[in-house]
Amino acid sequence: GHNSVLRARLNDAQFYWTEDLKTPFAERIGELKGVEWHRGLGTVYDKSKRLVELSTYLCKELGKGRVDLVKRGALLSKADVVTHMIKDGKEFTTLEGIIGREYALRSNEKKEVAGIIAEHHLPRFPEDDVPTSSEASIVGIADRIDTLVGNFLIGEIPSGSFDPFGLRRCVNGLLRIVDSFSMRFSLKKAIDRNIDLFLHQKGISIKLQKKEALSRLFEFIGSRLSSFLSNMGTRYDIASAVMAVPYDDLFDVISRIRCLNNEKENTQFEELIVGQKRVSNILQGIEDEGNSVDNALFDCDEERKLWSEFERTKDAFKRAMEKYAYAKAIRALLSLRPYIDDFFDGCLVMDKDEKKRANRIRMLMNIKKLFNQYADFSLIVLEGERDKESKQ
Repeated sequence: GHNSVLRARLNDAQFYWTEDLKTPFAERIGELKGVEWHRGLGTVYDKSKRLVELSTYLCKELGKGRVDLVKRGALLSKADVVTHMIKDGKEFTTLEGIIGREYALRSNEKKEVAGIIAEHHLPRFPEDDVPTSSEASIVGIADRIDTLVGNFLIGEIPSGSFDPFGLRRCVNGLLRIVDSFSMRFSLKKAIDRNIDLFLHQKGISIKLQKKEALSRLFEFIGSRLSSFLSNMGTRYDIASAVMAVPYDDLFDVISRIRCLNNEKENTQFEELIVGQKRVSNILQGIEDEGNSVDNALFDCDEERKLWSEFERTKDAFKRAMEKYAYAKAIRALLSLRPYIDDFFDGCLVMDKDEKKRANRIRMLMNIKKLFNQYADFSLIVLEGERDKESKQ
């Protein structure tokens, strides 16, 4: 019985294969105009056009991959959905992408383009592989951004366990590709560009305004980023501290979190956190009144030394961050710890002299802002604090 069923399936596959190869693969693109991608979001042909535009943009922004291969791969990426093998929900639908690669090769497309058609779907599930080429990764990112943006624009936003279009899986795949290929780009600009592509397209039924869709999508990606990092063994408070600082580059925030998480085993890690907590605690409830600090108002050596060290550290920190040398950036911040301690021990922040008090507060505000360029260190929970939380 199994033999007869298997033989019947293979006979079907042979028939579909033979029929599909009668049409050059690139000629399938026109047929996509008759296939609805998503209700209110146009056809698969429309999606293919958006993928070409967004993939080309990302390719140039990233400085990775060949633009000609990315354009061609993006254009043909969905063409196999109208083949006999895939359409109409047959038993071979899981071959989407894979069969597209085979048909593309037999239509004399470049092997790199055929690879994009197959691999832009990766990873399909958590344990799946990521693409092997930059070009396939770029098209994969564009495809996921387009899917997310489209669904959010029409209000199809996951809530609770409700996620019929697999948008959580979509973000997880996006994050894995970004992390695996060290892809640095402005997520906001990419989403902005994609939203504009939707808005300039006919037959689109938008429910959310651009600003709201962008805001809610960023929030959604942020929540998935927390889960992604947690699965990598990152402490929740460290991830929260770094993500509390506005970010736009996913690989940058992942890298900063990973570096800070690695530093938690360093004996000086707690010193770094304690120093910043002292600054944050004294500034709690105080409004920021600007950055201007008047050296002439200093009247104790500890504040002079702290300000002098801050000026030096600020430049070293900036250079390290510009070079993505996150460990060096943390070391620069750590160098301020003894000077912060000396300042609190030797100077009274809330001095009776109003000008001196305001000047010292502005100095501490500057220090806090410097730390906050990396993370909000006050959100990191120290060992003793964790013990207290667990007892509660």
